[in-house]
Amino acid sequence: MKFNQKGVEKLLKHKQPFLFVTEVEVLSETEIKGTLDLKKTEHPFFDGHFPGDPVMPGVLLIEALSQVAGIQTFKPFLDRGIYTLEGLSSYLYLVRVKDFVIKDKIVPDCQIDFEAEVKPLLIPYFFEAKGKVMVDGKCKATGNLVLYSRVEE
Repeated sequence: MKFNQKGVEKLLKHKQPFLFVTEVEVLSETEIKGTLDLKKTEHPFFDGHFPGDPVMPGVLLIEALSQVAGIQTFKPFLDRGIYTLEGLSSYLYLVRVKDFVIKDKIVPDCQIDFEAEVKPLLIPYFFEAKGKVMVDGKCKATGNLVLYSRVEE
């Protein structure tokens, strides 16, 4: 199942300028990949994050990965053909960042690829996401996130 940016906007409450996903693909029950194409969109945070030598802020990499992983938590709805959460009470929060390591900087004018394996925790509505951040097939960051995700019909 693939979603372009308009499809992503129907699933997430995040909107511009705080939507950091341009495309996602649900691969399996637990795996998802997503993209942030920095070539297609302007991102003003680069202007102030190390002017003259711009770098993608690490906190935004974490946020983008959580947005991708968060869509995976909606898989039961996607399986039922529900491709929009607009009009439903939906909650998606990043509640914990564990062991997030940035191995190399990410600069403008590239495509960032995210991969995540998302599994429910024993506590209802909580999920763990193990993720990777890559550019041109090279791993730039890895980390584990805990998400709270709930949808009320």
